[in-house]
Amino acid sequence: DEPDRLIGEDISRLVLGRTLQGKINAGSPAIMQIGRDGKMVFRSATLLYTGRVFVDHDRMCQQSESVALGRTDCGPVYRRIIEGDGPAYSYVNATYVFYFSPID
Repeated sequence: DEPDRLIGEDISRLVLGRTLQGKINAGSPAIMQIGRDGKMVFRSATLLYTGRVFVDHDRMCQQSESVALGRTDCGPVYRRIIEGDGPAYSYVNATYVFYFSPID
């Protein structure tokens, strides 16, 4: 829902300089480590790539030479209303859906 969508500065505070752990798409475990400068590494059972993360307006964006030939892939971040220990946020872009929680 739109009320659960994060705005740009909230996304920056949530992801920059953090490690995000969760799952992508159908439940494959995944982890994204992002430096304060936006340098990023993403790992899952089917993906491994490096690049950078930045916030453009109210969207989280990724750019990697390994994925989409270096094109920028952006999407919204939503707060998830969940029961129990599930991931607290969802990031949706053209490549995957990443359900995650910051772990540091």
